[in-house]
Amino acid sequence: MERITSRKNELVAHIRKLSGSRSARRAAGEFVCDGPKLLAEALKWGAAVTTVVAEEGTSLPELPSAVRRVEVPADLLRSLSTTETPQGVLFLCRTPDLALPERLTGGRYMVVNLLLLGLMLSAFREERLPQGQKGPAAQSSRGRPLISWRDGDLVIALGRRTGK
Repeated sequence: MERITSRKNELVAHIRKLSGSRSARRAAGEFVCDGPKLLAEALKWGAAVTTVVAEEGTSLPELPSAVRRVEVPADLLRSLSTTETPQGVLFLCRTPDLALPERLTGGRYMVVNLLLLGLMLSAFREERLPQGQKGPAAQSSRGRPLISWRDGDLVIALGRRTGK
């Protein structure tokens, strides 16, 4: 196991950068996790763990051979952790690829674009319908509302597709 004691080490600087900046996490394609339970779950479910940083004397679960193992003093781990009471283990994971497949197979899907949903909510709030009026924002071919704003709630109607 590799041992690091310097706060100026390249890995230490990298972890600090990832912990403090979303743009750094996106650019590096990695994120920081904290704790032995979370490490065990990440390994159990096949997360792409790249590096494990453990406090001196901390036992680790069996790690894949490609995972970098680093031991650090307790005070250095405390300086890296974003929690008040670190649990003895920090680890880095690669961000999973969440791109949609080229072709969807199967029957029914619901895709929610949160940015688009937020924009739609803003548009509904700006619409200012008369009191009690229910205004459809989008309609099906039969004139039924697919998305509407009712009594302060966004309503999305999920219908069943009929026909061939």
